[in-house]
Amino acid sequence: AIQDYAHMEANAAKIKTTRARLSQELRTLGFTLPDSQANFVLAQWPGTPDAKTIFDSLRDQGILIRYFGDLPGMEDKLRISVGTDAETDTLLDALRTITA
Repeated sequence: AIQDYAHMEANAAKIKTTRARLSQELRTLGFTLPDSQANFVLAQWPGTPDAKTIFDSLRDQGILIRYFGDLPGMEDKLRISVGTDAETDTLLDALRTITA
């Protein structure tokens, strides 16, 4: 990254754009999440199905996110890394089906 700073900056800008789109779409689906400055979002799902069921359904489809159900206060939250636009589209399509 130090040797190709322009590439690093372009990649960071792409991640920020995708993170903003991911966050907005998750909110549209009913998730709540704080604004993020990282390469992931922490999305809270207060409805049915529960977060564990969403995690399991995504995993069954080959979509890997993080679920920390063993940690107090995290039972209804999912940690979702910012991926490529195509990966984000796949995730969002799956979530639309799961949470419908």
